[in-house]
Amino acid sequence: MLKDKYMNSYIDFYAMLLTSIDLGTTGVRIEVFDEYGFLKAYGSAKIDKQDTVDWVNALKEAMPDIRESDEEKIVVVDSTSGSFVVVDRYGTPLFPPSMYYEKAVEEYEEIKSMPSVLEIGRKGSAISATSPLPRILKLMKMKPDIFRKARWILPPTTWLTYRLIIPEGSLWEDLEVDHTNALKFGEDITVDPPCWFKPLFDEVGVDLTLMPRIVGCGDYAGIARSRLADELGLYGAKIFHGITDGNASALASGCISPGDFSIGCGSTTVPKYVAREIKLHPALYYHKHPIAGYLAGAAPVTGGFIDWFISRVLGLDIGEAYRLAELSDAGSEYLFFPQGDRSPFDDPRLAA
Repeated sequence: MLKDKYMNSYIDFYAMLLTSIDLGTTGVRIEVFDEYGFLKAYGSAKIDKQDTVDWVNALKEAMPDIRESDEEKIVVVDSTSGSFVVVDRYGTPLFPPSMYYEKAVEEYEEIKSMPSVLEIGRKGSAISATSPLPRILKLMKMKPDIFRKARWILPPTTWLTYRLIIPEGSLWEDLEVDHTNALKFGEDITVDPPCWFKPLFDEVGVDLTLMPRIVGCGDYAGIARSRLADELGLYGAKIFHGITDGNASALASGCISPGDFSIGCGSTTVPKYVAREIKLHPALYYHKHPIAGYLAGAAPVTGGFIDWFISRVLGLDIGEAYRLAELSDAGSEYLFFPQGDRSPFDDPRLAA
């Protein structure tokens, strides 16, 4: 078992360096804190292409130098929700990452009326054309050879977590995924603990053994033993299961108790609020809150559209565009409302 080989399960809450790795859409951001919550180091690097090699290169570039630090190192990763990587039994990606903003309209139309698809929607997580399952089905049609070699389908958070833990060339066995990253793949959060909604996987035809076991955010994952971890100065660090970037942003903004509300602005605009119970609405999906209750929210790709418009239409660097925007008087801007394709504007026929 992976835990028997790679983990030591206690934590000493004295003289620690707490390292948070944010693998975002446009870049990697890393912050290192001491045990009192004071920022000790920071690094960032841009991601030019959605590829695991680029992710790792950006991670190396962004990583602050903490190799000589004597403190115990604790590491947690967050990344985009709804993205996934298909890997073989050694954790090697078999295909470029499928990103959360990609669509599989035809496959969604084929499954949208299935009883299990309707039922998972009643459990707070409706399936759409951008959900992982339709995109997995599309990939299964396009590249069936990949799934003959596939061992795991992993969210980026989970992939990077185990990329740090497991030595290169070792088998990736007994993997786990935190419940926030599991949600959009087909997780039932109405039970405790959350689990995969098996009827959904059976009905759409995706092998559930490709999915890791669901655990809680912050559960212990293992010790960093890979060469990559050593290159980053994290060899021997304790790794804990992370969270999606939207949920991480909400918690960091203070979304702890029922009624708390936040809006995170990045490649997606992510409004979230803490609720005691699930109240279904087509514009919302629900995460199980890591502490208590639920986090309701949506995630239209507004920032991604702005980035695309600035670079492809205006031909500007985003930094230059922001400087020009600062010269405009508030209220004098031209208002433009582009079509959206993700919740709360979840019509699969709309262009992004």
